[in-house]
Amino acid sequence: MFTKTPLPKNIASQYLDIFDNHYIISKTNTLGIITYVNKEFLRMHGLKESQIVGKTHKIINAGFTPYETYTDLWRTITKGEIWSGTLCYKDYNRKLRFAYVNIFPIFNKDGVIIEYLALRQDITELIEMEKEIQETQKELIVSLGSVIESKNGELYGHVERVSNYSYILAKSIGLSEKKANIIKIASPMHDAGKIGLSEEVLNMPRRLTEKEFEIIKDHSAIGYNIFKNSNLDILKSAALIAYHHHEKWDGTGYPQGLKGRAISIEGRVTAVADVYDALASERSYKKAWSVEKIDKYFKAESGKSFDPEIIAATLEINATLVKMIFNILSDRF
Repeated sequence: MFTKTPLPKNIASQYLDIFDNHYIISKTNTLGIITYVNKEFLRMHGLKESQIVGKTHKIINAGFTPYETYTDLWRTITKGEIWSGTLCYKDYNRKLRFAYVNIFPIFNKDGVIIEYLALRQDITELIEMEKEIQETQKELIVSLGSVIESKNGELYGHVERVSNYSYILAKSIGLSEKKANIIKIASPMHDAGKIGLSEEVLNMPRRLTEKEFEIIKDHSAIGYNIFKNSNLDILKSAALIAYHHHEKWDGTGYPQGLKGRAISIEGRVTAVADVYDALASERSYKKAWSVEKIDKYFKAESGKSFDPEIIAATLEINATLVKMIFNILSDRF
């Protein structure tokens, strides 16, 4: 017997079904009042339609998205442009959730914006995986830093301090929080290449000969080679830091003789932090330098060994950094 096959929905309806079942959708009026949410939106947040429609997104915002992000969002969509970015929300258990969001202005026939359509994709699992990867990288870097320090007891606490200084300097010259954190995590690897050098040369109790110094200089390339093949942001930065932290602004550094902004920002920041700690910390062969003496040295080397912009930031916060050294050492002993 012939069975009649149901006709498929029209194409527009099929598209709507796909969007409705695979995206988290909401609509707001031009004042930001929610006028519609789909079932995926309700499922994500554990809310009923009556609890969300007629309200603003403040009801689900977790408070962790920077204010500047929302400012940029509204500036963009009110100009009639599409905004895309990541926003942080909370679900019914107050658990943080992250979504990649595209917000589209909707126009009437006269070209006037009448509402906004937001399509979200839940990327919470991806964010959590990224955090786990970053934590693994941190553990790897801390462990490797400890091994390097154990080869040279003179530098105890050095990598921790360089990490903290690098972060402060990165923020002081206007780098983003993300970039500053990457530099903070990666900077302890500036001397990672020393793991490939003999302890006899590293701990030489006298001034190094020219031949011995050439051996020491190899640590930059060795450190770079350890990390250079990684696709992870932190380890890529570690490779640049290891390679560039002995380059000088005027081109007289090593191993490549790079000059100015040809030196990575990661390397330029860490170079200052590394030398700062060497000057401000007591070693067996010298006393810790005073704030005034450090200021004088960096003023002389600004535009020579170091990026002038970073030196300006260093001079401004010099006293704070010295206090930080004292506090870290006090906690240790």
